[in-house]
Amino acid sequence: MTSNHQQDLVSTRKLVNRFDPNNQGFFGGPSENAVLASIAEVSIQLIQAQKIKHQVTTILAQPLADIEYLTPKVGKEWQRELNNINQNIIQFINNIEKNRAVSRQKIDRDRIQKKVHDLEINIVIAEYYSPLEKQFHQLNKRLIPQSYNTVLQGLQQLDNVITTAPRDTTALTDAANQIKKEIQSAEHIATDVNWINNLDKNQREEIVLHYRATLEGLGLKFLNQDLSNLSYKAQVSTFERELSAQLAEFVTEESDVAITDDAETKIENNLIETSTEDVTVETTQVTTNSIVNNEY
Repeated sequence: MTSNHQQDLVSTRKLVNRFDPNNQGFFGGPSENAVLASIAEVSIQLIQAQKIKHQVTTILAQPLADIEYLTPKVGKEWQRELNNINQNIIQFINNIEKNRAVSRQKIDRDRIQKKVHDLEINIVIAEYYSPLEKQFHQLNKRLIPQSYNTVLQGLQQLDNVITTAPRDTTALTDAANQIKKEIQSAEHIATDVNWINNLDKNQREEIVLHYRATLEGLGLKFLNQDLSNLSYKAQVSTFERELSAQLAEFVTEESDVAITDDAETKIENNLIETSTEDVTVETTQVTTNSIVNNEY
């Protein structure tokens, strides 16, 4: 072995003798104490994170649930508002980490809740109210004031449903559909009013004669009455009165038929029960007679 090799061996033995198994830094890594200290620090941070998570999920339970419900409904139009709410939640978490007062946390929570609620209302308005409002503004209030006010009242009712029950899709749909019908009716009425306003004197009489002839023909066909000597208003009233009476009579007849059917059913059931009892009695008598005959 050369002198150089011997010198290297001696140096290596000295290095090994200096090795401390508890000091990994000897090989360039952290010491055992440093590792344990880091683990303890991470453990503390984890506990703190779990504590903060519990605080956040508790105090923000309602806003977080509402956001989960709204997120699938948020399109590009409302993405900015949703992002703003998410930023507020991040700031809320940062404030909890800084041990912000509970009273202040509640104030911040209420602000977030209001933003979430406003977003939900705006989404529902855009879906149900706004399209109908746009059609409503196309109606001529001066031309058809009564029909105009009917639609306006419907919109007010829809607005009340949106405010009080924004997730009641059945109530929202029913209210919206009713307004659609009222708008369609108002549009037809506006067309008729315009048409009447544009008639000259001769045409007006022709229209009156046409409608009277129509009602008079229906009176002969369905009521078997001559309504030609009545005013137009009286003709309409006669139709309402006679048809209501016929409807009431029809309902009464249907009720009588139902009662009769029910009575017949009861009679049939009683006959069946009586027949069954007779058969039972006869069977009992036959059995008794057989027993008696066998005994004698």
